[in-house]
Amino acid sequence: MANSLKNVEDIIKLSNYPWKWGKEQGIMFPEDREQGYYTKNPLTDYVRRDSRIVYLVSTKPSQISLKIDNRTFLLDNRLLHIRDAINESKSLLELKEDWDEDGAVAIDPIIYYKAVETLTEYSINVFNVYNVAIDSPYISAGRDGSINMEWNKPNATLLLTILNSPNFNLHYYGDDGNNNTVIKGIINEPSINEDLSHWMRKL
Repeated sequence: MANSLKNVEDIIKLSNYPWKWGKEQGIMFPEDREQGYYTKNPLTDYVRRDSRIVYLVSTKPSQISLKIDNRTFLLDNRLLHIRDAINESKSLLELKEDWDEDGAVAIDPIIYYKAVETLTEYSINVFNVYNVAIDSPYISAGRDGSINMEWNKPNATLLLTILNSPNFNLHYYGDDGNNNTVIKGIINEPSINEDLSHWMRKL
């Protein structure tokens, strides 16, 4: 790690402090660090002295990996929350027949993986095309074995539902937050729908 920090492009100086190598994982600190309070933000790699940003070091990879079934996706680290939401939703795979004690259908892993792959692919597409990191949705199971992914924001709501079907079957419905329909439809192919992706930049 220390060698990578020697490159000029890896270090952006945002103050006039003198610099020296610190002991913490090869990271550079101002020489007068003992006179101030420093915290390292694990998500952005900003190091602060009190409330002032004193420098930025590229110590973390710009992408994170996410393995879903037999596929591996690379996400920008600003989409870390999408990976976390998917990991938390894996408990849905534990739902068995009659999980609601009212005849609900067990969650088929194939349907679940279709859903989280769809979420991942649209999150990546919206980020790459519009430079927008969408929020993570609430992921839940339907009684019929479908998987729902829902966003609720002041100016936009969206529900994506992957139906419990042998073929890819995505239903979507979104509005502007005032119950005025903005977008709705059915998608029968796993490829990105540009209209839906364009609308999801609001999320």
